[in-house]
Amino acid sequence: MTIPKRGLERTPAVATHAPRSLDVFARSRVARRVLFEARVAGATVVDMSATSNRVDDEIVRARTAPEPPRGEWWSDEPEMENIQHLMQMLALIATLRWLWRERTDYFVGGNLSVFFSEEQAKSRDFRGPDFMVALGVDGTKERRSWVVWEEGGKYPNVIVELLSDSTRKNDRGIKKQIYQNVFRLPEYFLFDPETAELEGHRLIGGHYERIAPGDDGLLACEELGLGFGVG
Repeated sequence: MTIPKRGLERTPAVATHAPRSLDVFARSRVARRVLFEARVAGATVVDMSATSNRVDDEIVRARTAPEPPRGEWWSDEPEMENIQHLMQMLALIATLRWLWRERTDYFVGGNLSVFFSEEQAKSRDFRGPDFMVALGVDGTKERRSWVVWEEGGKYPNVIVELLSDSTRKNDRGIKKQIYQNVFRLPEYFLFDPETAELEGHRLIGGHYERIAPGDDGLLACEELGLGFGVG
């Protein structure tokens, strides 16, 4: 079904404030936003304008842990860097939830702890992603965090990290290695709300390769069937 752009402002299925909020996110000059574009029936629908050794050790622990730790695992993430990062995270979550409002086979979250091995869970020295999507899971299940061993070994399909001076090195370094080698994360995107710098990486043959922009200037996210762009 093709959804005209103007339909975003009058679709009754969305909560009263959602269309206006999404429109504000798209046009606000407070910070540049990452856009979602969905291609529906050929049409375009615009919805919103460490070290190597440490990584190797994480791979072994995450993949060969004999028994998952028990207990309740609450998300314990620090506050977002600033209001721009917070609003960007909320904009991404709100957009995807609106696009997939009829679906219950996915989970989307932000600034949420991801626990993937016993040692990492205990030390909590790994900060959760700013935005993540897991496909093929029960989206109606209440979660306090993402616990891999409680999700049948399921890791996220897509992650977006919002860059800042304090996180840039980590997001491009140790985190990227963990996403590639431990999570086997299919697609990883990084966006800097201050500079509007956007990049994407796709896992090919076990290693990340840079995603080149398409003719429309967007970075295709094959896992979600959407594209990321800056506006």
